Amino acid sequence: MMTIRAMAPAITILYSLTATITSANAAPPETYQGRQIETVVLSDPDMLVSYGRLGGVAIDQYNNLFVTNFHDSLWRVSPGGDVKLIRDDLHSPSGVAATPNGDILVAEFLANRVSLFDRSGNLIARVESGLSLPVGVLAKDDNSFYVVNCRANTLLEMDFEGGLKTLASGDDFACANGLTKGPDGALYVVSFSNTKIVRVTPEGEQSVFTTLPGVGNAHIAFAGGHFYVTQINTHTIYRVATDGRYELVAGTGQVGDDDGPAMSATMAWPNGVAAAADGRSIIFNTLEGDRLSFNKARIELRRLLLPSIQRTLFDLGNDGQHKKMITALSTALAAPDADLDALGQEASAAARALSYQNRHESALILLEQLVEDFPQSARLHIQLAQSAMWAGDHKRARSAIGTAAALAPESPAIKGLEATLSDLE
Repeated sequence: MMTIRAMAPAITILYSLTATITSANAAPPETYQGRQIETVVLSDPDMLVSYGRLGGVAIDQYNNLFVTNFHDSLWRVSPGGDVKLIRDDLHSPSGVAATPNGDILVAEFLANRVSLFDRSGNLIARVESGLSLPVGVLAKDDNSFYVVNCRANTLLEMDFEGGLKTLASGDDFACANGLTKGPDGALYVVSFSNTKIVRVTPEGEQSVFTTLPGVGNAHIAFAGGHFYVTQINTHTIYRVATDGRYELVAGTGQVGDDDGPAMSATMAWPNGVAAAADGRSIIFNTLEGDRLSFNKARIELRRLLLPSIQRTLFDLGNDGQHKKMITALSTALAAPDADLDALGQEASAAARALSYQNRHESALILLEQLVEDFPQSARLHIQLAQSAMWAGDHKRARSAIGTAAALAPESPAIKGLEATLSDLE
């Protein structure tokens, strides 16, 4: 049995872990970022018992959620919210990942093994060699996977027939803990004892992608065009762009379990994180209750709603000042085959109107969401560069100019932006 916690008035709850939350009567988000946190599963005392420990989180292709407790258990949570214990004989299960066909990989930390189960918890295969306190796992295909070792500080590629290849190792890792695949095909690894994100190519070339503030990372997922990193000891979540820029997007740093706008919500030791199937949210686990009470602390599953073009337009249009502009942009977006030129024209008008009111961050959020959905529009990238310059973000402007130049190398607008930016720098 499970319960859904009542939410802030701005959010309407659907009885589903992965459904998009919508309501015709819902109040707008309180910030233009529109990020909200909600608790989606708060278990009864007999379910999701953590014993003060947190493991990993994964979502399969059928929208089932899988969660471990770093003690002995693996649960499956259906899209409707039903919680079922499917294994209670594991040895400190940590990282968890779904394979393409829906089987489940689990790293058993103190047992130095990775196990493969079907969705009902039946053991399919197990590998017990070459591992040294494994944590994060990621399926490569139905039979092979990537895993990071906390003690050995290695990233391995393995299979269940005995195949093993070391892809990366070294001092950039400090208890390598979590990993995900980026849009460029590279693997991105975070460590428990430092705040680096390490990028590793399929050929094994490694480099420090970026370094976050804080005292150590937990796990990492990619959703909505960005990486999301949980920090278990600072009780926060960071968002990282594909060029390495980062920002704190959830959590006050205080221990708690308050839902609502992400930057005022609180959390307790967030650890595992997974991208929802629709890419519009991430699911992460935290503790509820007393972490130090062995039998009382339970696992909460919470959702961070991510910004979207539609939510941002709703928010911007709600103030009444830009209704005509937002309507025009919404119409361009709704066209069956989006006309990139028309879309770019309307987006440019919207961004300029916002920037003229010194609402630069709102303009940048809108444009970044648009270029993620329409990356081939040079005009959108040009306007993003212009808005970034107005906001004083020269690094973001330079990146947008580079993308626009690759799409439209002969554009006089790009040459003008490059000259202006050079003068500013």
